[in-house]
Amino acid sequence: TSSTPSPSLVSSPSNSSGEITSANVEVIGHIVENDVFGDLSFLMGGVAMASVIADEDTVRVVYFERSKLDILLKLNSRLAAGFYKYLAKRLYRRYVKAIQISQSPLRES
Repeated sequence: TSSTPSPSLVSSPSNSSGEITSANVEVIGHIVENDVFGDLSFLMGGVAMASVIADEDTVRVVYFERSKLDILLKLNSRLAAGFYKYLAKRLYRRYVKAIQISQSPLRES
């Protein structure tokens, strides 16, 4: 097994102060090294539906502001093509995995 920290992807409606607490967090997945999150909200122009909470202090996250990423992609068409192709492949793999899980005979009803 790897010793690399694995941040948790969580569904977490924040409390009235906007704070995420253990009482309102449901872990819905884990993110692995070099993974991307927020791709659907970026593509659809919406807001993120989940938050990421690091399991350890050594996790490093690279954050891109939507407006600045939009400018960068508009200025560099090769970068934009590669970026959107990468996102398309990720979404396809996620879709195939979801189909496989939904068709699994061990799936709970």
